[in-house]
Amino acid sequence: TGIVLSACPLLADESFGSGNSSTQGNLPTSSSGGLGSMMGGVVGVDSGWKFFNEGSSPLEDGVTVMFIMHQHALVVRLRTNIDHVDHIENFSRPEGAREGSIAYAAWKYTSSSTDSSPIDEERVSWLALAWDRQVQVAKLVKSKMIRHKDWKLDSAAVGIAWLNDQMLAVLNLKGQLCLFSKDGSELRRTIFILDGFVFDDSILYHTHFSNRFGNPERHFNNSVAVRGATVYILGPSFLTVSRLLPWKERIEALKMAGDWMGALDMAMKLYDGHTQGVVDLPRTVDSIRGAIMPYLVELLLSYIGYVFEYISIALSNHTGKGGAIDGLIDADRSLLTQREEQYARVGGVAVEFCVHIGRNDILFDTVFSKFVAAQSGG
Repeated sequence: TGIVLSACPLLADESFGSGNSSTQGNLPTSSSGGLGSMMGGVVGVDSGWKFFNEGSSPLEDGVTVMFIMHQHALVVRLRTNIDHVDHIENFSRPEGAREGSIAYAAWKYTSSSTDSSPIDEERVSWLALAWDRQVQVAKLVKSKMIRHKDWKLDSAAVGIAWLNDQMLAVLNLKGQLCLFSKDGSELRRTIFILDGFVFDDSILYHTHFSNRFGNPERHFNNSVAVRGATVYILGPSFLTVSRLLPWKERIEALKMAGDWMGALDMAMKLYDGHTQGVVDLPRTVDSIRGAIMPYLVELLLSYIGYVFEYISIALSNHTGKGGAIDGLIDADRSLLTQREEQYARVGGVAVEFCVHIGRNDILFDTVFSKFVAAQSGG
């Protein structure tokens, strides 16, 4: 078979998944049980050791493991006493992958109930395998591995992990952290190398393994980990933390930047169920709408209040008399026209937003009252 470079166990009792644990020489180590969707256990204060033979999975007898070697990666099930091994699938090094390149893998256990009875629950385990510039995604259903999707990267991968069962984080040699859907669509991309540093300063690696030509290969296992929507990248002297912002913080960031239209547009897209790249919302559209509706109403009223205050201050500064209409001379009557245009623009936005989210009650009650109060106030 070959030398095992790393092992990636599927721990079905982990709420966040699991990932690679490095094996070096004759000193095996295991993944940290306290850190989910891991590609190496280096972060987490509640981490504990969990070996393959420390009892069976609560769902099945044995532990499913991917053993990564130079030319292939083997998926097997280790029985509790490790006296029996069930072969599940063999992944050969993809065509085009660089000779000597080392693969990185990550599992994600999921379960989706297809019936009211938990006995009928469908158990699916997703596997992501990054080998040089090739990414392969497969799912394990009832001891059968089903290939799902594969795609190419524009730079060799140095780590891979699941953020949830729909989204992957892939780190590459360019120092980029890329988010993909499990179907291969790129969702986001950012740089994890801090200003003033280079790649080797930002992520730790070892060179204990050599390729077939006897040259050492950089191995990045135990340098990257994921918990929830946060990616931890261990460097030689510091830890880089990259967090995927929750949906509400993303909208708030647009608000703080003054991009109210962008904030309202994102809110409407979330209401419509466009949640790619979002990990903290329910799956169904109805559940999403129920979760975000109070905030959507609050967002609209905040926008109206902000613009009304801006209009009032602008008019007040020009007249010096609190924005009263009588303080305007004939030459400045155009300000009244501009004010009315701004009110009309805000009203149009409010109407579109309320109709989109199905809250005509807010439009004809709270929103209308705000406009009446603003107009009567001068």
